[in-house]
Amino acid sequence: MDYTQLEKEFDLILEKPLWVRPIALSELAKKNKIPLSIIRVSFDDFWSQRIRENQQNKG
Repeated sequence: MDYTQLEKEFDLILEKPLWVRPIALSELAKKNKIPLSIIRVSFDDFWSQRIRENQQNKG
């Protein structure tokens, strides 16, 4: 899985309700045979970047 595919998956996960996101991250980790801890950290970094981008676009 390359970065653009991972970005698309993360975008889809962000659209889900908060309580569904951990389940979706777990499924993504299993599907791609990536440790869940790495997926969580990557998702947190991705989400933080999206928040920063949104704040810069507003400001």
